[in-house]
Amino acid sequence: MDQARADSIFSAVPEKAPLDDSFYNLNPQERLLKLGKERKGAIFLDIGCCFANDIRKAVINDYPVENAIASDLEADFWRLGHQLFKSTAETFSVRFVPGDALDANFLKQVPPFYTPETPRPDLHSPR
Repeated sequence: MDQARADSIFSAVPEKAPLDDSFYNLNPQERLLKLGKERKGAIFLDIGCCFANDIRKAVINDYPVENAIASDLEADFWRLGHQLFKSTAETFSVRFVPGDALDANFLKQVPPFYTPETPRPDLHSPR
């Protein structure tokens, strides 16, 4: 992405939006972190992650990074998130999968389950 495109994206984002804690002022944050600690292999899938604010905070607050995966339609948002938070793929190793979550072919659809019937997928391998 060129700098002009990055500047246009950043200019469209409210000044404090990347630091918005609204998700973490809700009860679901506590439940998510508890689930990450109590259920081995529980996957946090952050669809529409934008700059990855929520998933970053979950990982910072001890959600297992190996069980976190982020996705957004715009892969440029992920790259800009690294710029914004001064991170790299090495310092913030959450797996990112770009794509349209509303496309039926994007992710395999499965019915809800409470006890995994199959082994946990490797989140660091390609789709």
